[in-house]
Amino acid sequence: MWMTLVMSAAGERAGTCPASSGMAGICVFDPNVNCLRDTECAQGEKCCSEGCGKVCKKAVAATPTVHAGTCPAPTSEFGICILLPNACGGDVQCAQDEKCCPEGCNMVCKKAIHHSIVG
Repeated sequence: MWMTLVMSAAGERAGTCPASSGMAGICVFDPNVNCLRDTECAQGEKCCSEGCGKVCKKAVAATPTVHAGTCPAPTSEFGICILLPNACGGDVQCAQDEKCCPEGCNMVCKKAIHHSIVG
């Protein structure tokens, strides 16, 4: 079983991850195949969830679409690396009232939190 900390935004490359193939399997980390962060990938690639674990994939051009609000706190900082059905690579892949947020070792669509400014 493979566990990882939630990836910080530091070292994240431009673009988004392409859609996952949705494959699942037994989580075995292979440093020759798997990655933990974008900086471990070649230029123009991102470290993306793919089935069980993350692999380097060609980045999809970033779109300026960022949904309003902020991400709720993750329910856990550790997670078993299983591709979740709502895995995402950016807000553009989520419903309008959702954001692409860290959850365990995945990024998933979650209902955005909207903060009101009290003056």
